[in-house]
Amino acid sequence: MKPQIAKLITEPEVADFISVSSRTIRRYRKQGILPFYQIGKKVVRYDKDQCVQALNEFRVGRDPK
Repeated sequence: MKPQIAKLITEPEVADFISVSSRTIRRYRKQGILPFYQIGKKVVRYDKDQCVQALNEFRVGRDPK
């Protein structure tokens, strides 16, 4: 069985996926809300599944009934 490799996505792709601006994604990254991978000095990528999990944990309030 082959090991699973996460599909990494770009900042604009994350922003589009969760319907916020790229600036908000950068702020979340700097605040430690979103996990990320830094490749070299400038390239930043995100694992979509990890982002969903992090945002679910960060969510404030209750689920509607």
